[in-house]
Amino acid sequence: MICALALAGAAAVSPVGAVLAEAGGGTSTFASAPGEASPEPTTVASKWIRGAQESADGPRWHYSILRTALPSDWQVLIEALEAHAETGRTEFLKDVQGSEDEREWTEEWALEFREVARSASFVTVEATDYRYGGGVHGNYGFTDYTWFRPDDRLVELDDLLELPKAARLALRDEVRRRLFDDLLPLLVARDADEEAQARELTAAREWIERGTMDPQTALGTFRVIAQGEQTVGIEFVFEPYQIAAYAHGPQYVEIPSAFLRPLLKAEYRDVFVDLPLE
Repeated sequence: MICALALAGAAAVSPVGAVLAEAGGGTSTFASAPGEASPEPTTVASKWIRGAQESADGPRWHYSILRTALPSDWQVLIEALEAHAETGRTEFLKDVQGSEDEREWTEEWALEFREVARSASFVTVEATDYRYGGGVHGNYGFTDYTWFRPDDRLVELDDLLELPKAARLALRDEVRRRLFDDLLPLLVARDADEEAQARELTAAREWIERGTMDPQTALGTFRVIAQGEQTVGIEFVFEPYQIAAYAHGPQYVEIPSAFLRPLLKAEYRDVFVDLPLE
């Protein structure tokens, strides 16, 4: 979860800040990555070269965006990430502006981008969106953007699969098997009696099955697994509540190349190297 994002370096009021002020108050600032004082970015690429941070406040609302530094020639990936930020900012401001008097809490949205994998063939950048709208805790989710470097394009899971429908079913079954083996034991209270453990085990198993029922939608977001320059598998990311309670946090399931390669289109099979996952 993103708890807080702070600005660092010299910051300047941006055009966004002026728009916010006209819309009922609030300021917006940009800053470079920590330790790099620089002027406000003026292009999309320059925001990502420096890993620019952005923050804005208004009456009972706050948002922040933390970009990760990326090479300027990764334009296709950068444009997709910036579109994610723009959409999130627009939707958040639409939700909170004009409704300040209707709530007693400070509405919050925090977006953080981070590079989670880089190999010779792929780069995956993950966007974590955190939203607090009152209550005991906020909620957060993940979106992974995977860029296939040789073709300079973003790829979805189905783009990699020879027969997407059948492959998703096989992947769903393998994900379930790994969750049953690795996650289920962690969801049962060890100090409970045998009968209580059996009930908890059944409930946890049913939660996993519900959360992975539809192989076309339940696999969620994915990212590649890189070891040095090699791509050695993919990892599925499950958000809180999807397959377990919020307290257990997000869950991650790794699928090695040995299982994945028979499901891939021919042009991707040699890209995924069969190595043991570290």
